[in-house]
Amino acid sequence: MTVFIPHRCLRGEEPENDRDFDVTKVFRENVLSENDKTWTRKKSCYHPSALSGCKRSIYYDRIGVEPKSCWNFETLMYFDLGHALHDMVQKRLSDAMPGFKSEVTVDFKELNIYGHCDGVFSDKDWVLEIKTIGSSGFNSLIRPKKDHIEQMHCYMAGLDIPRAQLVYVNRDNGLLRKFDVFFDDEVWAKVVGVIATVEESIEKNEPPDREINKWVCRTCKFKHECEPKF
Repeated sequence: MTVFIPHRCLRGEEPENDRDFDVTKVFRENVLSENDKTWTRKKSCYHPSALSGCKRSIYYDRIGVEPKSCWNFETLMYFDLGHALHDMVQKRLSDAMPGFKSEVTVDFKELNIYGHCDGVFSDKDWVLEIKTIGSSGFNSLIRPKKDHIEQMHCYMAGLDIPRAQLVYVNRDNGLLRKFDVFFDDEVWAKVVGVIATVEESIEKNEPPDREINKWVCRTCKFKHECEPKF
């Protein structure tokens, strides 16, 4: 049997400059371009996902300082993978459960808390939050992470739904681990305490002390304002 070889492949022809093309370079540059996009998240409020973090960062967010993204390539890739897994889980639940609504707005005006939870089961009266995690963290996970519990309390309080399900998705193999979280007065008091502390700083017109952590500070959206010294 005669093996047919297309003409250009047979002659080994190669267009000029072809070897200068590197798809990984194009991809990397496109991912990093996310840092150049205009910040769209609502400002001058408290975001549930940030209330367990640095109080100075929360303060800058609350007073409306213009954020500047400075994510590295690896972190942006984790974000993209996380968003893809979130979308997949939410779509599956939407297809399977008519009472499920994804990306529910939480606007708790009493404490100026604003955000979006991953979903609400209106007919079951549960809040849903999805977190993606690597295998190392997933395998050692025996209870929900503290900052995730505090974040979910903001959603539960804002929606007046006293129970939630926190689902961790292993981004390496898709395995799931679910924890039930019930509203706890002590956890909520801690969240409210953080807000009260930041509000006191606003009244004094003095930002809280820096909480230096090179792993957090290097990608902080307020690094340009805070100017931490490592």
